[in-house]
Amino acid sequence: RGLVIACEAEIAAARGGDPTPLRREAIAWAERALRLTPGNIGTHESRANILGALGEGRFNRGEDAEEDLQAALAAYEGAIAMAPNRGDLIGDRAGVHLALARNRRDHGRECEGEYRKAIEDAGKAVGLSPRIAKGPSMAGWAHLELAYQGESDAEAEPEYAAALESFERALALVPRSVDVLCGAAAALCGLAECGVRKGEDARGQVRRAIGLYD
Repeated sequence: RGLVIACEAEIAAARGGDPTPLRREAIAWAERALRLTPGNIGTHESRANILGALGEGRFNRGEDAEEDLQAALAAYEGAIAMAPNRGDLIGDRAGVHLALARNRRDHGRECEGEYRKAIEDAGKAVGLSPRIAKGPSMAGWAHLELAYQGESDAEAEPEYAAALESFERALALVPRSVDVLCGAAAALCGLAECGVRKGEDARGQVRRAIGLYD
């Protein structure tokens, strides 16, 4: 029920309403469920999902979502402590680290540490659940966004290369994912730009990028 109410909160916000009461109700339901079944991994996971959804919703509206995302991170850490070998949960935590990095970036705060944590969690997720695409996808976006922030090609190019490698791993699992295809194409474009500035022939990378966008 809490997840449904969390969705209702984001719909209310998108329509110009005040989502605060619904957000509080969603969290209250999650906390109630946690009190009733504190040893249930599903309860911990649901609470983490609700907090993550609320945080990402606030971020998408341009608000500072640090508090909600930190709460989601703590909730995922609690769930992972109960099931440390669940790669899907660690992949979800990578997503929260990525959201925190973006939130801090957009509000002028240090963000590289959260990007690196997202990459670290993504690697763990891949190791535990190699058939789930979220891990390599999260790593791809973290590397790509770090490349965009690089102050020189020497900093950016290795991140573009790591991003492309991660996105290609994800594409092997979800070959029609628009999100992953766009990420891979963006990484190829970044590598092509770095190559051109070094006097290299980047036409092959550009053609590959165009093919992915198509």
